[in-house]
Amino acid sequence: MSQRILILEDEAVIALEIDHAISSAGYATEVAPSISAALAKIASGTFDGAVLDANVRGERVDSVARALQERNIPFLFVSGYGREGLPSSCAEIPLVPKPFHTTQLLNAVGNLVRRSALVAGKSAAQP
Repeated sequence: MSQRILILEDEAVIALEIDHAISSAGYATEVAPSISAALAKIASGTFDGAVLDANVRGERVDSVARALQERNIPFLFVSGYGREGLPSSCAEIPLVPKPFHTTQLLNAVGNLVRRSALVAGKSAAQP
């Protein structure tokens, strides 16, 4: 079974680029275009990791980061805002800066899935 990755991105072109890169690498993806959609998906689904934009439609994603942390779902940020645009509770969360190279994004997602496998007590996971 493929690992499931949640993608929170409000810019359609960037969401498609991230989704295509991650799904082409063999992961199952679900895209949320808003904070409320992401929170609903987190509440109703199981994910091995998440990729979050730091600012969605002018709103910070602190509530999504908190929901993921409460469920021990590893995540990373893909953002052009830099670390200062991230929630203060996320100082140790990986950041892939925009613009990004696909290889950089996929390496970061692979690290998330491996971390998720360790948290869940699974063997090293691959898509």
